[in-house]
Amino acid sequence: MRRFFSTTSVLLLLLTWLIGAQSVGAATLTNETVAISDPTIGNTGVSYSLTVDGQTTATIRCITVRFTDSLGSVSPIGGMSIAGSSFNASSSFVPTPGSWTLTASDATGLITLINAGGESPAGGAGQTLVLDGITNGSTKGITYYAEINSYSDAACTTGVDDGLGLFALTDGVLVTSSVVETLNFSLDAAGCSLGVITETQTASCSVSMRASTNRGLGYTISYTGEDSLTESQNLDTITAIGSAAKAPLVGTEQFGFNLVANTTPAIGSNPSGGIGSSLGQYSLSNLFAYSSSGADIAKTIGPSAETLYIMSFIANASTSTVAGNYNVKQTLTIIPNL
Repeated sequence: MRRFFSTTSVLLLLLTWLIGAQSVGAATLTNETVAISDPTIGNTGVSYSLTVDGQTTATIRCITVRFTDSLGSVSPIGGMSIAGSSFNASSSFVPTPGSWTLTASDATGLITLINAGGESPAGGAGQTLVLDGITNGSTKGITYYAEINSYSDAACTTGVDDGLGLFALTDGVLVTSSVVETLNFSLDAAGCSLGVITETQTASCSVSMRASTNRGLGYTISYTGEDSLTESQNLDTITAIGSAAKAPLVGTEQFGFNLVANTTPAIGSNPSGGIGSSLGQYSLSNLFAYSSSGADIAKTIGPSAETLYIMSFIANASTSTVAGNYNVKQTLTIIPNL
């Protein structure tokens, strides 16, 4: 008379083990449970963990686990592959799992473990037999069977313990989402005032700008602008330093900026936060540049939290610089890197 028991294993799947005598004279394992590391159909590299109570302590030399889609047959589970399976060393079903040799056949769904010298199991409750490297079958929602047997001889003929289990596979749960690409850029003020420019002292002012992105390749900030500081009435111009950065020189017409900390004059700071950095001639402390053709002045090479940049402007006048109100307009552009 075959006896049946069932338990529940929580892995998005109901796994019920039916226990019964498979070999004449063999004892019946009890309270079997199975846990599948991933019950998704067709998934590879899956571990099947069998836990049992009531294991006999008599010496065994052979263990078999047969996976089948028809109880008591040698019909394998469609799509299932056990050819690359292995006996996990954490298994407690036998004292030294590493001393057992595993063979497996996809044609019959049978895994065989042999130790010719034999070992005596510890017995008792909660003994595990863990098989790794299995590819799940290809059909969901139908009943599959696992027949477990141990034998006292290496020919696998004299039964010691046996059990029978059933399980099912799922098609898994696919969770999808998307993240919107962001590119943020702002100025803390619309501009800054250099104040009164004289031939005896360098004038300076600063503007803060902030940028961030989650784009994988990051961003680049550039500028274009008018020729230089221009006087609104007489159309006189304070000469721009140009694309090659120079140090401030009192008494000489100059206009430029950078994006780093300076000591002459004491203005600005290095980029902070995120991974943004200043570029080229605009990353040199105490040296300033300005070109009407513009330039790339800052960038990141990947996603970045907010970076704070300080644009530090300087201007010098000469004794011949025409009096008046001077200004210049720059256009700042941020683009995602491609």
